[in-house]
Formats: sequence, structure tokens, C-alpha cells
Amino acid sequence: YGRIAAGKPEPAVIGKGSAVSREKIAALGIDCVILWTYQQDAAQDFRRKGIQVMEVQPFRLRDYPALVRRLGDLTGKKERAEELCAVFRKELSAIPKPEKKKAVYFELYGPLKSVGEESYTGDLLAHAGGVVLNKKTGLISTESLLEHQPEIIFYVEGSSSAEEIRNRPGFSEFPAVKNNRIHAVPRRLITEGIEPLEAIRFFREQIIREK
Repeated sequence: YGRIAAGKPEPAVIGKGSAVSREKIAALGIDCVILWTYQQDAAQDFRRKGIQVMEVQPFRLRDYPALVRRLGDLTGKKERAEELCAVFRKELSAIPKPEKKKAVYFELYGPLKSVGEESYTGDLLAHAGGVVLNKKTGLISTESLLEHQPEIIFYVEGSSSAEEIRNRPGFSEFPAVKNNRIHAVPRRLITEGIEPLEAIRFFREQIIREK
């Protein structure tokens, strides 16, 4: 997450995944960590060391302002957090909705694993004018894709390629393949909490683009 979200200067590397260096934590004077709620082993380890832990639940786009406010409370910057929330709401409402929605298949890291409507990425796509093919994130059959006829295919950059997807059995029948509408998405844009407005604009640009 730190590598994906890094600004300038880039954050210090203190480990990999949940394996962190106690020496580097002490040297950097880290007294609080932010973890996903499923990282319970790491959370317990940090608490045993006397380090404050803030747990973040997997969330939807509508929860983004609440996360910003929590971070504002944590860092003592409540006013700045409210400013950011106001900017987010204003800019989100200013993004025009496409006149025509399009069927979208977003492949999440592996063949036929589809982003669902009820997810953060599903929310981004909906705001951009996309119609996600299934309700929950999970596997989808080629037969179901043939039934829905996706007009646009997105995949996570580095997890596949347009050529590989195009050449799968049955995929040549999809409008997205026939019209060369297969697009790589930088992982940063689908990581919860990072640049949601940029992500929506990116998806919208691809969705409204003519053939």
C-alpha cells in the first residue's frame, strides 16, 4: 500500500506485508500504525509493543469521507480533513454522468474473477457510467459473459494483457473485443482510498470514448 500510495518523499521501507523490522520501528519513532481489519495478527503484535493501532474496514466509495475524518482525528488535522471532504463531495458531484451506460467486465487479477457491483471498484465504475455484470465480486462464467455482452473490458495492469484476454475461447464474440475496448487499469486506481476521483475520471474517459 505504501508503494502504491507513496508521495514525496517516499516512505521508509520497514518490512514486507505483516513482517516488519522492530529496529526500524524504534529508529523511526513510529507510535501508531494503520492496518486493514483482517490483519489481526499484526494488530495484536503492534499492540503488545505498546503501539496504537487504527483498523480500517474494507469500504465503499460512500465511506471515503468518513475515512478521511478518522485520519484527521488521528493526526490532529480535523479542519484539513473537513476541507478535503468538502472538495471530494463537490468534485464528485461535478463529474458528468454519461448519457448512455455501458456493460463493463472488470477482471480482478485472474481469469473470470469479476469485480462486483457491491464493491469499492463497482462504485467507481457505476459513477463513471458503467454497468457491472454481477452483484458480488467473484468468478463469472464465460457463458454469463456471452449473455451480458460486455462493451468494455478492464483488467489490472500487470495481471494480464489485452492480447491474452482477446484470444480466450469465446471472447471474440464480445463487443469489447470486436471494438478493441480492452483497457489496463493501474492498481493504484482501484486500491481503496487512493485517488477515487482520478479513478472515476479514468473509467469515465474509457466508457464514453467512441469506438
